[in-house]
Amino acid sequence: MANGKRYDNAVKAFDREATYAPSEAVAMSKQLATAKFDETIELVCRLGVDPRKAEEMVRGTVALPSGTGRNVRVAVFAQGEAALQAKEAGADLVGDSDLADEVEKGNFNFDIAIATPEMMPVVGKLGRALGPRGLMPNPKTGTVTDNVAKAVQEFKGGMVEYRTDKFGNVQVPIGKASFGEEALLVNFETVIEALGKFIKSGKIRYIGMSNETPYGLSKYIELSKSKKLPRMMSVQNPYNLVNRTYEIGMSEISIRERCGLLVYYPLATGALSGKYRNGQMPKKSRQALFKGWERHLNPLAMKAYEEYYKLAKENDMTMAQLAQAFVNTRPFVTSNIIGATTMEQLKENIDSVNIELSDEILNKIDVIHNNNPNPSP
Repeated sequence: MANGKRYDNAVKAFDREATYAPSEAVAMSKQLATAKFDETIELVCRLGVDPRKAEEMVRGTVALPSGTGRNVRVAVFAQGEAALQAKEAGADLVGDSDLADEVEKGNFNFDIAIATPEMMPVVGKLGRALGPRGLMPNPKTGTVTDNVAKAVQEFKGGMVEYRTDKFGNVQVPIGKASFGEEALLVNFETVIEALGKFIKSGKIRYIGMSNETPYGLSKYIELSKSKKLPRMMSVQNPYNLVNRTYEIGMSEISIRERCGLLVYYPLATGALSGKYRNGQMPKKSRQALFKGWERHLNPLAMKAYEEYYKLAKENDMTMAQLAQAFVNTRPFVTSNIIGATTMEQLKENIDSVNIELSDEILNKIDVIHNNNPNPSP
């Protein structure tokens, strides 16, 4: 299905491979919100947890200081005094078995469901209806409580619920495009602080970044210190023989701040394996299957590949092993992310761990690099 003009214009308006500081991302989100309605701005965090394991599930609520900008419809399952308190607090729907009957009929005219503990035997029977919609009351999110009035006020006033999806991500609305940048940033920092407690409990072990710049990485580290937020432990950026731009600025921060590089593209999308030499184009290679990778095969890069190929051959290595072994020598590298489609390729990549490059080989690599500086960034 073809994309619309708004989508195409939005994609062209920013660099999808770049990473932005929170203030830059917020400003850009507001600029890209061109719909006729007040668009919601969301924060999405990839946590690296396995949501299939109960002990790694991340779920909770957080009160956004700037509110959500939404008119949240709240339903409360309660009886007697608690039901009266819920109505006075502003709940949109209040009931017990009668409200449960409406839900069973498919009437979901609410965004949040709250229940008193005594109503859970009734609400529990609605699991198949409420669960898939993320509406099932849960003590961990504050939606099963005796103090329903307080819960109603909190969710009406800016309390949002978050939970990991099946991919280990958390997606939280932090406001509307009509909000000021400062209001959105305050909500952003509040959500990050809330996720910090899961690091302390051991559910989220570490937080890392990807495709970052010196300014962005420094900014996040500064925020983590001043706000006592979770510390960034790693950064995942491209780095290889034909793209050593990480050495300019980023490498010093990695070493001094103990925020190691997780290298991706160590083989420059496969080009440093030699598979594209002499005009070859394997049918199932990335270059053959996907568009947008042509920059890795520009004339300057091809010249550098040929020189690295000759150097590897002179020293009884494959080109891929030379490339991987070089990455492994860098003091700012924490881990080298390898990729393979065959067992032979996997063995070749793993064997590079046992290859120690001599000073002579490293000097020759630097000569090639100086003659062909970063031809494939």
